[in-house]
Amino acid sequence: MTEETKAAEEPIRITDNVFYIIAILLVTLSGLFLFGMVGLRTLFGIIAMAFPAHLLIGLFGIKGEERLIFAVFAGIALFPLAVFYLNRFVPSLRLSILLVFIVLTAAGLFVKPIMAANKQGN
Repeated sequence: MTEETKAAEEPIRITDNVFYIIAILLVTLSGLFLFGMVGLRTLFGIIAMAFPAHLLIGLFGIKGEERLIFAVFAGIALFPLAVFYLNRFVPSLRLSILLVFIVLTAAGLFVKPIMAANKQGN
């Protein structure tokens, strides 16, 4: 058999990342078509709130769909709570949202390498 026939006989495998990308595109397009720009902005907001939580939940070793679902619900619950309390000290709501997003994303990105360095040092 030649390489071309081997490639033609192998089934196409969809990895988890491709599946997630397709799912996000379908949800985004359906939100856009059903609700217009308001739906698209709402979906973007949910994804933006879930992203830092997704990074932080990864520190606990949770994988796959469970991590994604926990991240969405934790983001919906904890992100507005942090923005609400920060907004008591910062007079701008948009600035509070930006600061909470930056702090939570930085925590999700930089806590794991710090924890790994501490484990190696002990």
